[in-house]
Amino acid sequence: MNGADVADQLRSYYNTQQTTRRNWMPLFFWLLNMAIINAYRIIITSELTKEHKEFHLKLVWDLVNFANDTGKIQLRNSTNSNKTESKKEIKQLKTTKHFEISDK
Repeated sequence: MNGADVADQLRSYYNTQQTTRRNWMPLFFWLLNMAIINAYRIIITSELTKEHKEFHLKLVWDLVNFANDTGKIQLRNSTNSNKTESKKEIKQLKTTKHFEISDK
């Protein structure tokens, strides 16, 4: 098999591609697949016992754990004035030209 055939075969086993209408997302998932395949090909040269599925799952969980460790969510503190302003904005949004929509 040629190199492109092997890469296509490995990519077809555990594909991350999703159907989408955005133009950039298929390119992102293709690049993600290629990065995973290239990393797998590098790993199997040094570790002969690593299965493709094991590698894929370990990579996914390592990325999830990395995101959980570094992705601290910072919440903004709101003041009372901001709350009243946002309530006024919501009230204005719910008012139509002919009648007012109730909150019930």
